[in-house]
Amino acid sequence: SLLIRGTLYLLDLLPWPWGEEVCAVLFVARAVVRPRRMREALAWAAVHTRSGRARLRPAVSLCAFQGRFRARHALLGMRTPETLLRHVRIVGEDNLHHSGGVLLLGFHLGPPPVGEAMCAAGHHITPIGGERHSRSWSNRAWAPIRGKVESFERSEMSSVFGGTLYRARRRLLDGDAIYITADGTGR
Repeated sequence: SLLIRGTLYLLDLLPWPWGEEVCAVLFVARAVVRPRRMREALAWAAVHTRSGRARLRPAVSLCAFQGRFRARHALLGMRTPETLLRHVRIVGEDNLHHSGGVLLLGFHLGPPPVGEAMCAAGHHITPIGGERHSRSWSNRAWAPIRGKVESFERSEMSSVFGGTLYRARRRLLDGDAIYITADGTGR
């Protein structure tokens, strides 16, 4: 939505990690304003805690995590790829060397800009990702990585996503490395 894009743009004026922390607070506030979100968070917390009162803390933490996740996806406060690399540790880089097409699968349990971090670290991969709205992402420093990601933007519309997967298949057959998250929105 336009409101979310505008908010992310404004939060990106803040240095890292302030934008992430404010985004976390905004997501908690959103859960209070929209009781359905808080009920969903409390239902999740009910699976992980025993008493009714103890459920509030993990539910609030979940909402805050969603805000931080959204902020990290937007790369709030990350003015350059080098800034991102200072906050990421890539383990197992020796396994990334390949001679044919490689499909790298990620999951939304960790930080979202994994593909972008691997590109920033010098690995020749093409990340498939969703739209990203931030002032930092639009700047010149991110242009080489942005060009790779935006050539394969992900959409939840099945016809568009099907085309994206077909293009990714073509690139894999040509010997390229593709990074995509496997869990998506549960579909």
